[in-house]
Amino acid sequence: MDWDHEVDVVAAGSGIGGMAAAITAVDHGGTALVLEKAHGLGGVTGWSLGQLWVGANHLAQAAGIPDSAAETDAYIGFIGASHSDPALRRAFVDGAPAAISYFMDAVGIEFELVRGMPDYFYTGHPAGKAEGRYLEVKPFPLERLGAAANKLLPSPHRFGSFTSADMLATMGDRDAMAKRIAEHLNRNERCAGAGLMAALLNAALERAVEFWVSSPVTELLTDAEGRVVGVVAVTPSGEKRIRARKGVVLATGGYDHNAELVRTFEHHEAILSMSPDTVEGDHLILAGALGAAVGVLPRDLTPTPLGIRVPDATGGEPYDQSYQPGKPHCIVVNGQGLRFADEAFYLDYEPALNILDGRHRRPRNWPAWLILDQNHRDSYDLATIPPGAPLPEGMATTADTLEELAAGAGIDTAGLRSTVERYNGFCESGVDPDFLRGKYPYSNIFLGDPRAVPNPNMGPIARPPFYAIPLHRVGLGFASAGLRTKEVGEVLDVKGSPIRGLHAVGNAAARLDIGGYNSGMGNTRGLLFGHLSAKHLMESGAR
Repeated sequence: MDWDHEVDVVAAGSGIGGMAAAITAVDHGGTALVLEKAHGLGGVTGWSLGQLWVGANHLAQAAGIPDSAAETDAYIGFIGASHSDPALRRAFVDGAPAAISYFMDAVGIEFELVRGMPDYFYTGHPAGKAEGRYLEVKPFPLERLGAAANKLLPSPHRFGSFTSADMLATMGDRDAMAKRIAEHLNRNERCAGAGLMAALLNAALERAVEFWVSSPVTELLTDAEGRVVGVVAVTPSGEKRIRARKGVVLATGGYDHNAELVRTFEHHEAILSMSPDTVEGDHLILAGALGAAVGVLPRDLTPTPLGIRVPDATGGEPYDQSYQPGKPHCIVVNGQGLRFADEAFYLDYEPALNILDGRHRRPRNWPAWLILDQNHRDSYDLATIPPGAPLPEGMATTADTLEELAAGAGIDTAGLRSTVERYNGFCESGVDPDFLRGKYPYSNIFLGDPRAVPNPNMGPIARPPFYAIPLHRVGLGFASAGLRTKEVGEVLDVKGSPIRGLHAVGNAAARLDIGGYNSGMGNTRGLLFGHLSAKHLMESGAR
């Protein structure tokens, strides 16, 4: 077979999984090439908040925060609702702390604890922790990258200018956060996912990893024994056949922008997405041609939060933004005008959105609307729209009475009036007996308003005008389906045998290791299994 280029490991995708694989391959004596479909590097990771979730890690231990592998395993088993595979879960539990140590000590990535950041289900499960499991990269000075900083795909989501620690320290204080953002920008620092990808890119360039952008992988090449030995990529200079002497790592993300795959595995006609438009499920198509097996979780376990489509005032494309409605003075209702979940906890309301009304053969709680009053508009951001700013035309139905609002939005009038009156009554005591809104510390800290007492997530809907905004599902790059893998990321075929020379990591791999989700786990999966995959290929792959 004639080759246009040769390396030891080819990584398809330049997010955290592909970067981790390339860095590890070089550290284990090999060469690596990262092929990226987009015109810039970083993938979903670079557009994220950049958090990692790692139980029983050495930074928490050094800070005197108690944790254990057994507690970590119990917590992951709980959030996965018995859908995680015990062997894969154990690989995550045992491997993640070691991977963090490796990338800090051997690679030089500067991770630090996010102090005071609780697990989603802290107080909701005995193995949940008040802090110690969240890590993030220290703000990264872009001058360290020099001209290579231009290789990173810019994010439209504004996450790269502040840290999770900044969010905790400012607690919704817009002026305090604006000051911190200005300080980071003045120092030309990148934070969160953008900072994490800048640090990983810097480490990869120090190791002479090659990067080809605008170069999607279109085919996996195999030898006579069925081992993956290379890829075909369409590059700006034409189609190239690239030999991977040790093997290939698929780190292409989920499939938010592939409507057919979204319908097949998420059972939605379409979703909006905060991920790059190149996230189209390429891993399923590439590996499917080789008989790869697909693992599927219930869609109730996949984070696809509510979101808002904001019209562009200049007439351009609308902007899609996830939105967790946990601030005071707002609720979420269905077409009957009824609340159906804890609005301040998306792992509670997401499954409720999928409930089928068996009698009427339609979703019980979809479509859904965000209902808010002028107190909310005057006090809080709405997606990217600052407090007090007028909403773009067509974004919301507005009225001076709840009855007019319901009629204009197409919501049941009596249901909405009754729901708002009942909710407003709960706000007096701060106790929501229907859905326990504000129960979790995570919701209080990140979605609440500390000025709102007695419950930071609750406040009445009482001051006109009132607003009804249609909600959408917004993908974050995660998926209910992915390629089935072994504990080191090796892709399995439909008979359960490894496809030699082929690994899948991050959102390209089925989430059977964690089953459910807690923020930070996606990045950890990419880092860990990218590392394990490249290490396995370098130690066992054929030349």
